[in-house]
Amino acid sequence: MKNQMLYKTLFALVLAIGTVLMISSCESKAGGNAATTTAPTATTSTPSTGKLSIAYVNMDSLYTRYSYYLSAQKALDGKNEQASNTLERKTRALQKEYYAFQEKAQKGELTANQIAQKEQSLGKKQEALAKEEQKYRQEIGAETAEVMDTLIARLNRASQAVADKHGYEYVLKHAAVGSMIIIAPSSSDVTEEVLTILNAEDSKK
Repeated sequence: MKNQMLYKTLFALVLAIGTVLMISSCESKAGGNAATTTAPTATTSTPSTGKLSIAYVNMDSLYTRYSYYLSAQKALDGKNEQASNTLERKTRALQKEYYAFQEKAQKGELTANQIAQKEQSLGKKQEALAKEEQKYRQEIGAETAEVMDTLIARLNRASQAVADKHGYEYVLKHAAVGSMIIIAPSSSDVTEEVLTILNAEDSKK
């Protein structure tokens, strides 16, 4: 009987937001007289609207300084590590049992009926272990998705508040990897203000 490889590791958390946060300001523009704002912004000329007021949030800073995300990630990492250790321990135990059975079978110490029964037993244990891994995978995946949904919802609210306060028409995300922004002036960075809102909100919970 061939010894099948058993899963020993769990998937790594993937924590990234791949969409651009685009938040339209609520200020209306009538009669060609647009309200002005004193907050520093990056502006881009367009034929139809003239100038756009744009800000951005540094997602790398958000991930390392937002208290909710940090605590949630720590909890998820702990569950992932615990699940991984449990599966690894059970995998080693099952492998040990298989090798002991294989040795006895090769020495002729087991009858054909005993070999068949043991193979069936080991197969069921392996199947149960695979189901347990899948259960852990689904649980941690669901919790990860919930954390990211909460993060996005809170980030949207905080960004909207900053946009409404300063008259930004767009709030974009900026990150070292996967960002749509290549160059942006520091004066358009509203990360600190957004983080202040987010952490203040988290401290009240």
